[in-house]
Amino acid sequence: MIDRFLSKTLNLTVMGLIVASAAGALLLGYRGLLRVVGSRPEDGVVLLVLGVILAVVCVLLCRHRHELADS
Repeated sequence: MIDRFLSKTLNLTVMGLIVASAAGALLLGYRGLLRVVGSRPEDGVVLLVLGVILAVVCVLLCRHRHELADS
């Protein structure tokens, strides 16, 4: 019983991290692109770099999801 509960909780945590990093990457990338095209390109480049970093984190979490949470 406890094993199943811990497994489901860990899986939910890993999936939540994947969803949060993907949403953050999309949000930062979109805002960064709009700022680069718009008025403040310096701020936009910083946001784009942060979005790319979060996208890489998301890819790594997706790739190693089964190793992080045994399902």
